[in-house]
Amino acid sequence: MKKKQVENFFKLFIQDYLVGDILILDKIRKDKNTGLGACTIPQAMAVISGIDLLGLLFGNNKETNNSKKHIFEFYRITKQAYKSDQYSVENIKKIVSYRHGMMHSFFPKFKSENIGICKSESQELIIKQTFGNIEIESINVTILTRDFLLAVYELEIMLTESSEDLFFDNILNSIKDLGYSNQLAITTSTMTTMNIVTQNTRK
Repeated sequence: MKKKQVENFFKLFIQDYLVGDILILDKIRKDKNTGLGACTIPQAMAVISGIDLLGLLFGNNKETNNSKKHIFEFYRITKQAYKSDQYSVENIKKIVSYRHGMMHSFFPKFKSENIGICKSESQELIIKQTFGNIEIESINVTILTRDFLLAVYELEIMLTESSEDLFFDNILNSIKDLGYSNQLAITTSTMTTMNIVTQNTRK
């Protein structure tokens, strides 16, 4: 029963809602005339929110208002799923910094002159380019997204292969702490829309 609850939650909230929206955002490309409209920041916000959430659900740190620890937990748990050398401690700290800026002021670091954000065909997570005399360091949302999707698949395998009650208790307790407990029963039914109200105080 516990395993089924977690699998249903993961299917609806993570795969259908979160990943579903991220896949749509990932297909959006910038306007060729203006260079705008690629939804790069909204995509990064969705991905990093997912990293934060899954780090809490699957990780060992259960402080609901400690996004930094959740993000580090996510990369600890899923490091086998992608090219892990791109996710050094330094780069994970950068992801945390981007998260704080975007969630509070939309831009990665409001008023900063030396960081950027982009969608790129480069295979690098962090891209450095010089414009004039300023070196701009940008996070590549394309790679961040690709690796996140690989990690989600890795977590799905973990759910499928695990039969340990403690493993599922860990996740269920976090779901309840976030205020999703009233939705667990609903996830077994087919829906076209859902209003989610949580008691979440995460910052």
